[in-house]
Amino acid sequence: MADAMNRAIELHNIHPVIDRIFVFEQAKEAYRRQQSQAHVGKVVIPILVSRHGAAGRSMPNRHGKTDLA
Repeated sequence: MADAMNRAIELHNIHPVIDRIFVFEQAKEAYRRQQSQAHVGKVVIPILVSRHGAAGRSMPNRHGKTDLA
């Protein structure tokens, strides 16, 4: 069933709706936003990890892409 869902998502180019993106330092505010139930879509806190294991921070653009690979 998951395979069929993944194929449909890819075929129809479906992407999640993002309400707001918070930087890591705004995590408390992000959780408050989630708990308020006032959001429409996902509340996102991006956390990127480099090949060396160090956490990096880069804000994704409107397509969900970041400057970091």
